[in-house]
Order: sequence, then structure tokens, then C-alpha cells
Amino acid sequence: MSPSDPKKAAAAVWGAMPAGSTHAPGLEPGSKAFFEAVLERRSNVELRWLKELVPFAAMAGKRVLELGCGAGYDAYAFCRCGARYTGIDIAPGNPERARSHLGFYGYAPNLLRADVETLPFKPASFDVAFSNGVLHHVPNTRTAVAEILRVLKPGGRAIVMMYAENSWDYWGRLVGQ
Repeated sequence: MSPSDPKKAAAAVWGAMPAGSTHAPGLEPGSKAFFEAVLERRSNVELRWLKELVPFAAMAGKRVLELGCGAGYDAYAFCRCGARYTGIDIAPGNPERARSHLGFYGYAPNLLRADVETLPFKPASFDVAFSNGVLHHVPNTRTAVAEILRVLKPGGRAIVMMYAENSWDYWGRLVGQ
């Protein structure tokens, strides 16, 4: 794989092992127990601030697009709150992984492999675009943001979070525990 192809590299890295695998040692990736163990750690330790920052309950009935659905952890929160959820991911296995995880709870949202720089949706398709820890990995952030704005309805809302290892959250919450 060429370092000149960052999208292929990202898809390979993010698809190599399910997100959160380090939080569920000894559990079978893809199992309900695996998903629940990772979700519990993610929700109560790693990203405990997320439920305060993202108004999941206010998403009921809204068309939500998640850019980088991973294994479906945030998708679960949106689906549980009644959002009309669509998730994309550049890693080939992640949409199926998320579909399997969400299926344990009776959810069957639209999940597909896609690139945030060339979204396969008509203009003004979504009320909300959500991205947690993805856009800083995209080779052309400007193009990605233009695509997000294109698929949002007028007055739509983009909720975007990026992370850095040298942040207070990382050092204070994750390393310090």
C-alpha cells in the first residue's frame, strides 16, 4: 500500500480490528457481549461527555447522517432515540459490523461504505450530520465539509468532534485512570 493513498491506508487501519477491541479483551468481536462491553467503557469512561454534548434525545424523527459509523456505538444512541439514521464508513467491514451490532437490538438502519469527500446522497437529504473523530483523518477536509453542507437541509445542523492525543481529556481521563 502506497503512503500516497491515505484513503486506502485509513480503510485498512480502521477495518483491521473492530473499534474498541482493547476494551473487550477475551470477548469475541462481533458478539453482543463484545459490543456491550465496549459501549459501556466508551460511554462511561472514554467519552462520558458525549451524551452531554450531543442531544441524542432531540434526534427523534430527524434524518441523521453519521460520517464514520465504525462499529455502531454512536449509531446505537441515535437509533435508540428514534433518529432516522444513516451511517457511512470508508472501511469495508464497518457498515456490516455496525449492522450486526445494531441488529442485536432490533435496529436496521441504512449503513453503507462511502467516502465523506464524495457522499452518495442528494442535496438537502439530512437534518443532522454527525462526525466523531473522523474529519481530521480526511485528506481534503475542505471538500468533506462542502459535501456535508451539500447534503444538509437548509437550517440543518452539523455536529463535528475531532480529537488529539495532546488534549486535557486524553491525559486527564484516559492516561490518568
